[in-house]
Amino acid sequence: RAYERIGGVKGAIARHAEQTFTRLPSDAHRQMARVLFLRLIVVGETAYTTTRRSVVAENFAFTDVASNHIMQEVIEAFTNARLLTKTGNYQGEVTIECSHEAIIREWPRFIIWQHEYTWDIHLQQRIAADSKTWEERGKRRDRLYRGSQLGEAQAWKKRNIQNKREGDFLRASERRQRFIRVSS
Repeated sequence: RAYERIGGVKGAIARHAEQTFTRLPSDAHRQMARVLFLRLIVVGETAYTTTRRSVVAENFAFTDVASNHIMQEVIEAFTNARLLTKTGNYQGEVTIECSHEAIIREWPRFIIWQHEYTWDIHLQQRIAADSKTWEERGKRRDRLYRGSQLGEAQAWKKRNIQNKREGDFLRASERRQRFIRVSS
């Protein structure tokens, strides 16, 4: 009964996640933890239909050296706490994912993030997919954002941290947009 009263395994995982979060050395680390965890889910209608996803580690590489360093420290802290799992996939890439569904569904702070940033999560995942396709297809100009799509991405960029690939893609889209304006 005492075990059930403290929340069982799910409650213990949520408390452990919160303790790991609060022990991070700075506000910048805690902010980066939010960025990390929000990239590790597929948002559902509710917290119970939201699922974890495996993300290739290179998606956590940023152009800013300080951000890159902080993200790696955050990943290590949560990996050492056994709340994240790093594995190699069949292509030799390292992937990162939440170790337990309970982190997504039971950690109050993460649930709040999911509600506050639902639109940004969807937009980030779309930008990530589009930037990857752009890169895979030889960085063709016709794959870049323009118009309202670029406007939404630029607004997202002001509120969030983009990884290297996303940043390259958005900068190329912005350059193309400026070129089109100058040419017209």
